[in-house]
Amino acid sequence: MCNHERRHLRTNCDRMNFALRHRLPFPFGRVLASRYPRSLGRPHLLSAEARRVSSQSIPESTHVVSISFPPLPDTLPEPPAYPCPHLTNFVALNPLYQRHWRVCASYNNVRDVKTVALEKKFTLTKYRHTLEFFNDVMGLQGICAKEKHHPIGVRFTFTTLTFTLKTSNAVPAHSPPDPPRSPGITLRDMRLATLIEKLFEDKFVLSGKGLGSTDAPDARDQPSDPTDVVS
Repeated sequence: MCNHERRHLRTNCDRMNFALRHRLPFPFGRVLASRYPRSLGRPHLLSAEARRVSSQSIPESTHVVSISFPPLPDTLPEPPAYPCPHLTNFVALNPLYQRHWRVCASYNNVRDVKTVALEKKFTLTKYRHTLEFFNDVMGLQGICAKEKHHPIGVRFTFTTLTFTLKTSNAVPAHSPPDPPRSPGITLRDMRLATLIEKLFEDKFVLSGKGLGSTDAPDARDQPSDPTDVVS
């Protein structure tokens, strides 16, 4: 082992010792445990106090942050034919709101035309996992190809992917024949967001490739009416 690896391992062990010694609540201790597996794989490098604390169960008085997400629906409504009607029941988005999907303002091709869109940023642990997630969603055999619907924007960094969903050619609900079309959130966007969320939870979070959120959602991102966003 070279000097650089020894210094890196010693730093990781010090951080893990600190977390265990002070009995830091979730998620800090759990994040350290997942981020620094080398120190966990070498228990002899931990201090005796750290080994003693780690072998004990967390007392009931310890505050542990826990977010209980409502289950995602097992079955989804069939996708409507194009042009899709605007979504009017925003209460149906509550399971997505609880998982930090938000309704945000979005501009059409003309900058002064403001509409709404669904958006969420996903965080993964490594660059190759980010590419894998992107391919599972946007690839030739991905979710978008099967749904015949795609995001209007994807922002990509080393370990994050942000999807923005809306339907460009949507029509008002309960409209007369041949109504004017305008962008907005439709049932196809809700279906796509739910399928992306299920994929992320089942394949990436459970396997440690993706980081699930432990923060409470912001109520300001959960409008019950799209006019609250565009007004």
